[in-house]
Amino acid sequence: MNQDGILFHVKLGGAFLPLNPDTHIPVFFTGLKDKNGKEIYEGDRVRALKHNESPFVNEIVWRDGVLWFGNWNWIEFQNIFRSIEIIGNIYENPNLLESEV
Repeated sequence: MNQDGILFHVKLGGAFLPLNPDTHIPVFFTGLKDKNGKEIYEGDRVRALKHNESPFVNEIVWRDGVLWFGNWNWIEFQNIFRSIEIIGNIYENPNLLESEV
């Protein structure tokens, strides 16, 4: 993204190709992968287990400069939950509800 907010794709050889903002949305990478090795990004809906309790399903969101999973910030989320699995994202399936998982 340049200083004017225009998204670019850098092509081999260094060419900058502008991207259509209607089809390309920048999202934050969490730095983590789910149990299947898939990278977890902002906007992903994930199912996570907290010890022996029922699974929690929620969306990864960027709020106030921090990534969140429900009421847990990203640091708490990593320490509390195990068996994290991506079940979808808000861009490909905006109507994915907890009852559908």
